[in-house]
Amino acid sequence: MAKSLEEQAMAEYERGMKEMEADRLEKALRHFERATEIWSGFVPARLARANTLIQLERIDEGMADMADTVAEFPDDFLALFSWGSLLLVDGDYD
Repeated sequence: MAKSLEEQAMAEYERGMKEMEADRLEKALRHFERATEIWSGFVPARLARANTLIQLERIDEGMADMADTVAEFPDDFLALFSWGSLLLVDGDYD
């Protein structure tokens, strides 16, 4: 039986998380990108992609990605919490 798009996206996300644990950030990023291509509304994968970009020192891309996620999902607690945490770390308290 074929997996649903959400199941396929979740599988990519899980692969990405395993790559993150192994400190293989580029590979993790590819999995998170695939997950979000499959299911653009998968907020945890979008946040993981943004955080991975930041860890790869692609700060502007990661921050823009996170901002886009919050703009698209303004009521999502995880997105708002992640965005707020990044702003605090960045020193932007307003």
